[in-house]
Amino acid sequence: MVLIIGYGVFINRTSFERTLKWRTPRLIWVKGYKRVFNLIPSRLNLYPDIKQAERAVLNAVEDENSKFNALLFDITDDEFETLKLRERSYRTRKIKAYGFETDEEIKDTYLFVGKNKLFGEEIIDNTLLPIPQYLKKCLDGAEDFGEKFKEAWLDTTFTGNNTPIRKYLNQSKKQDKNG
Repeated sequence: MVLIIGYGVFINRTSFERTLKWRTPRLIWVKGYKRVFNLIPSRLNLYPDIKQAERAVLNAVEDENSKFNALLFDITDDEFETLKLRERSYRTRKIKAYGFETDEEIKDTYLFVGKNKLFGEEIIDNTLLPIPQYLKKCLDGAEDFGEKFKEAWLDTTFTGNNTPIRKYLNQSKKQDKNG
């Protein structure tokens, strides 16, 4: 058994089920990391017709003063290997997680952290904005776990240039209205 942390599109059941069979997760906190849209995904082709500036997916960046909410899944060793193939833009790091409501320590969990390079190309870029379809899947997934979880997700997620995602979404809505 392997305990893996889902913090981006992997909190969306439909996205999760593209790779693994759904199972009930635990709600957790990841401390010492910040959730940031700054990683160019290995499978950018899944998002056709995106703007050049909107090419980022979520990454976990070390930051001792930050924390973010996430999901914890129990998976088999074989599923873990399959997941690592899907998430080849990331490496895994063994960390502690904490219960969302209880703050109890959970040892030996695995967090997917973005690699700096993939196939010799830089894939971290703090100037990029979220891929809109990816962001929507994340928001839909967070919503499935209740208002408190969704609000925490909005409060602990940032663009690469450190704009809170809630502010980014509000700016995007205003731009859409002004056309």
